[in-house]
Amino acid sequence: MQKVSKPLSKKHSSLLATDERIAKSLDTGLKVLHTIGERIFGPLWRTLFESVQDAITLGLLVQIPSLLSKFILGQEFSGMDICWDSHNVYAVARYACFAVVLSDYTLWAVLIPRTLFRFVRDFRTLIKELLKS
Repeated sequence: MQKVSKPLSKKHSSLLATDERIAKSLDTGLKVLHTIGERIFGPLWRTLFESVQDAITLGLLVQIPSLLSKFILGQEFSGMDICWDSHNVYAVARYACFAVVLSDYTLWAVLIPRTLFRFVRDFRTLIKELLKS
């Protein structure tokens, strides 16, 4: 027996229309951004765009542990010195501090090699194309 879907209410259909308008406007904005970026940076535009996307994504992911520590423990951790000095050895906050601070360092440990690898890869292909012509 198949379920017959009910028609969407006016509220839901207006939300879908709003979502489609937002998606179209984002696509239009990205097309403009890609056109300008390709005109200014040429073939290296894609590398720059991907690196910025990675930085934003990893930056947001790294903020999750610090947000959790703010909500659960009510504390904000900014460096290793705070982890060593201000908490008891057996305190949960000390190990949470280490997790938050190390996740920040992990961001840079992941982001920098990826960016450098993409740059070197694209720079080599650009040099090879220039030498061929």
